[in-house]
Formats: sequence, C-alpha cells, structure tokens
Amino acid sequence: MAHATQVSRSEFAGTRAPLIGAVSRVKETVTQWAQRRRTRSHLALLDDRLLNDIGMDRLIASEETNRTFWRA
Repeated sequence: MAHATQVSRSEFAGTRAPLIGAVSRVKETVTQWAQRRRTRSHLALLDDRLLNDIGMDRLIASEETNRTFWRA
C-alpha cells in the first residue's frame, strides 16, 4: 500500500515561488508591450510641430511607430 507524503506549508510555498515569479515576469512583459503599443500609436497621431517639440521628425516617428511592440 502506498503512503501519501505530507508536505508542509513552507515546502509547498517554496515549490510555488518559481511559478509565481515566472507569472509575474510574464505580466510585466505583457504590460510593457501594451504600453509600447499605446505610446507608438499616440506618436503616429502627432503633427509635425509636436514632433519637432519632442526632437523628432516625421521619418523618425514613422520608423518608431512601425516597430513591433516587442522591440524596445
């Protein structure tokens, strides 16, 4: 007959820590991607005067807005 092994709460919590850390990193990454997508879509809406105010021209803004969201 097989005996069930009892695992203490601290042992159980210790095995979950890597998973929790991984989930947290995934959440941070997805949040950062969403922020980049929003920022780049807003950048595409700026007129030349506003782009000049932030030190960009239309070409640089276009290159930035055409980058994929996962690229910094």
